[in-house]
Amino acid sequence: FNTLLAALLVKCYLGIPMVAFDIADDLVDGILNSPIFPNILKNEISEKIIAMLLALNLQTSDLITIVTQNLKREYNIPESKVLHNGVNLENYKDVHTPHRKRERSLFLGFIGVLREWVDLDPILNAIYFLKSRGIPIHFLIIGDGPIRERYVKFLDKLNLSDTVKFIGFVEHDKIPYYLKDIDVGVVPFSKKSKIAIHSFPIKILEYLAGKKAVISSELPAIKFNLRKVIFFAEDYKDYIDILVYLFENPKELRKKGILGYRIIERSYTWSAIARKFDDYLQEILKGVD
Repeated sequence: FNTLLAALLVKCYLGIPMVAFDIADDLVDGILNSPIFPNILKNEISEKIIAMLLALNLQTSDLITIVTQNLKREYNIPESKVLHNGVNLENYKDVHTPHRKRERSLFLGFIGVLREWVDLDPILNAIYFLKSRGIPIHFLIIGDGPIRERYVKFLDKLNLSDTVKFIGFVEHDKIPYYLKDIDVGVVPFSKKSKIAIHSFPIKILEYLAGKKAVISSELPAIKFNLRKVIFFAEDYKDYIDILVYLFENPKELRKKGILGYRIIERSYTWSAIARKFDDYLQEILKGVD
């Protein structure tokens, strides 16, 4: 919200041109549902004001970049350019090296803020079921947020506190260290969240940069761009089927991880994204007298 205001103020009062405006998430929904946005202001009037500010920013920008094709359609900005997220491969060069002695088990990991777009219920129910069948699954949750306490209580109820561990918030440069301890990265997003539906999560790129297999909710942008290297799960039965398959076919972990890494190396490094952004800027400059 502050960014929407600041950009307009700089443009209007300082006379500095707004060359580019990047939409990396569903901004209207993200601002309105942010835990730091006052609850008293979470209403239709605020939604209209936020949408109006966004529209004003877009009208005064020479270039609009947007993170996914479906978000481009949602906002009805046909002239915008799709610019996906990226990852720095150099930070993950040693992540695929086993940090622990491999045993007959699966280690799952989630990285990210625990907010309303995250839905851990299906995967936790799947882990509970598999544990009762003698299949050892471990789950590291790296991050923090307002829904953490609900899941702490849920784990106690399922008696999974020894299987699922909350690491809490860690600095971003420490994430590769924790990725060494997992076999599968997960992206369990809610189908009810507009932010989730329109997202292109960096965490997926980080998992693949570390040559990890990935299980994700069916996010449109991920299905369109990375479907060959992702296992998709929508409910606990899907998670059960995928986890049993990976447990019984451990070679698939490395196979998917290496294939995913090659895609990231080719198209989703920050260097590749920067070159694409530079091409967009050059197009604008060609039209300047």
